Amino acid sequence: MRQCIFIVLLIGLLFGCKKSDRLAWDLIAAPKVDNLTVKANTVTSFEISAHFISAGHDPSAIYGFCFSTNNQNPSLSDEVIYLSEGKEGIGSTTIPWNSTAPLFCRAFIKNKIATVYSEYLLVIWPGNAQNKPVVIVDDPLDVQFFDATIVGQVLYDGGLPIYNQGFQLCNQSTFTGGSLVIVNLNSGINTFSYDFVNLNENTGYFIRAFATNMVGTSYSTHSFFVTKNYYQIGEVGPAGGIIFFHKPDTLDGWNFLECAPSDIASSKIFANSNQLTMIPNLDYGLGKGDENTAQILSAIGYGNNAAMACQTYSINGFSDWYLPTRDELIKLYQNLLPLNQGTLNGNIYWSSNQDPMYAQNAWVQAMLQAPSGTGTYTQQKTTLNRVRPVRCF
Repeated sequence: MRQCIFIVLLIGLLFGCKKSDRLAWDLIAAPKVDNLTVKANTVTSFEISAHFISAGHDPSAIYGFCFSTNNQNPSLSDEVIYLSEGKEGIGSTTIPWNSTAPLFCRAFIKNKIATVYSEYLLVIWPGNAQNKPVVIVDDPLDVQFFDATIVGQVLYDGGLPIYNQGFQLCNQSTFTGGSLVIVNLNSGINTFSYDFVNLNENTGYFIRAFATNMVGTSYSTHSFFVTKNYYQIGEVGPAGGIIFFHKPDTLDGWNFLECAPSDIASSKIFANSNQLTMIPNLDYGLGKGDENTAQILSAIGYGNNAAMACQTYSINGFSDWYLPTRDELIKLYQNLLPLNQGTLNGNIYWSSNQDPMYAQNAWVQAMLQAPSGTGTYTQQKTTLNRVRPVRCF
């Protein structure tokens, strides 16, 4: 009898309680979230908030926001930002703009029995085409035979991070098929540069800078440069002479040796009979004839001699000629005589070097075809020999 009375009382107690009283017994209910609002919206991010009304009596509930560019009702399978200190009440977060596409957003609460979302809110990016970056390219720096240094500058980033910046190089002003070089540096307003290598010599290139942010890519107006002419052996030089030696480096400030297109009109002596003294500091090396010529004229004076004939020589507006060194004459012999250029065959030419043992002698080069040998030897300075001016540049 007592057991029956207890059961009847328990049933009556349960069915006689209100629903809210039963939830108070730690039974989990569905959460509630509403009132999704944009608090601030800039070109880089926007702040969004929601009223997280109830977690359904679940202290472990998860709070957050989800968003998508193409799903009108974004869910946890889309992009999600969780609130690290989620709780009932007003909660907010900042969502970055990663593109200009509109975003569908919803707030959510997830507890042990359900995930509940707010109504969606469509957020529009507030920028426009004026937020594209502005970039310029400077005139190319240090243009060489096979390389050039290019400098660009982002003048305006549009208020947005710069994703990529760099240069486009092409042989056409349309930039069809041009090579693209991305230079990743700090985003924002900055200067950036790039060293283009393996270019073709004596070739024109169009160059422009570019910068990309979320809105799009902007290009500068183009600049144009021509790589230096890497003269080949036997090619006509800038002074109208003949190139007989070249080197890619600019050590000592020059790359090419050019001889005059023809000899000085009449043969010359190296020095008069009363000037047969040892002249100090004469160098045998390539590119040293200019210094030697000045040293010879300082020692023997500005008479009718080979050094003076070269120093006063001028053609096509170029007057930087000198009496070549012994080694320069050897290069002249080695590189031009086989090409039958320069009308050299059979002639004997003065160098700007003297015999180290005998002050009365100086080095000459006989332009003899093989197998006669190089024909490099010394002769008395008073001998009349041919003179071929040389310049380096």
